[in-house]
Amino acid sequence: MEVAFSSRELRTQCESNHVAKRSLGESAAMSLMGRLADLRVLDSAASLFEMGLNIHPDPTVAGRLHIPLGETHVLVAEAVLPTRLAANSALEWAKISRLKLLRIEKKNV
Repeated sequence: MEVAFSSRELRTQCESNHVAKRSLGESAAMSLMGRLADLRVLDSAASLFEMGLNIHPDPTVAGRLHIPLGETHVLVAEAVLPTRLAANSALEWAKISRLKLLRIEKKNV
């Protein structure tokens, strides 16, 4: 799967283990590196749901995912759609081969 980033800062955080550890802590940084490796080898976003990683679509925004990073953080991503969906259309995750990583948030614990 292709992965894009919403900002240079997020790209740096995701591509540098040192930066990720400093900003997220060691556990969340290790989880982030693992999830990025998972994303890069998958054919489609549908495979993410099959991996048992507790990944959920955002019920308020079509095409948006929340990917847990350990106990403290979540990676927010959205499907890069080839065309706009009709208001009543269901997103077919098996047809999504690109994700845009938007941000990393602290979980509400």
